[in-house]
Amino acid sequence: NVFKGLSVERILRRLRFERYGRVLRFPQPAFRKIGSGEIIQMINAEVEPLGGFIGDAFALPVFQGGTLLVIFGFVLYQSVWLALAAIAFYPVQFWIVPKLQRKVNQLGKQRVRLARSRSERIGETVAGVTEIHAHNTARFELAEFSRRLGEIYYTRYDIYRWKFVIKFINNTVQALGPFFFYSIGGYLVIRGGLSFGALVAVLAAYKDLSPPWRELLNFYQLKEDSRIKDEQIV
Repeated sequence: NVFKGLSVERILRRLRFERYGRVLRFPQPAFRKIGSGEIIQMINAEVEPLGGFIGDAFALPVFQGGTLLVIFGFVLYQSVWLALAAIAFYPVQFWIVPKLQRKVNQLGKQRVRLARSRSERIGETVAGVTEIHAHNTARFELAEFSRRLGEIYYTRYDIYRWKFVIKFINNTVQALGPFFFYSIGGYLVIRGGLSFGALVAVLAAYKDLSPPWRELLNFYQLKEDSRIKDEQIV
């Protein structure tokens, strides 16, 4: 954990250093199209969430993936049919989750753009507050800022909806798996194809099969979210 924390800080430091170096190499006309608030948002705030992915980028897939393979190997050793029942719905998740995740990625890009625009607007307001007071346009500025907040609100609302649709599908698949698992296992025990003791051992192992799989799915979503953020920064 200490090593993961140090890795996060070192890579975040390197990312910020590289982004700042790129800003220094911008040609002069580029600064007419992009404001200081947007650049500050990118280098400071937008890089920070990448640390959550960096810390688990290698450790989590190796640990959770290894756990998943060991448990599946044990179930496979006991019964091929039960092993197939245990992972019967995993291909469905492999197929449908990436499709839904792409929708979340598009909304994530839009959210980042809106957040940058909001930061830039705040910077412009602070820089031009004298003119705002002189021309008495505070209400107009508030109305414009409220519109921007509304856009971000509904974008984030859509992200929540799609994320929890993915979670709903994952939970449904995880619930259907045990139904077929118990059905096939019980049928094999009744027909004498599997001993009762082996079934109990497999059921105990199966309970430990879902957590690593769920962690790997969460890791995939975090990876995609971090990838979008990094692309936006670059």
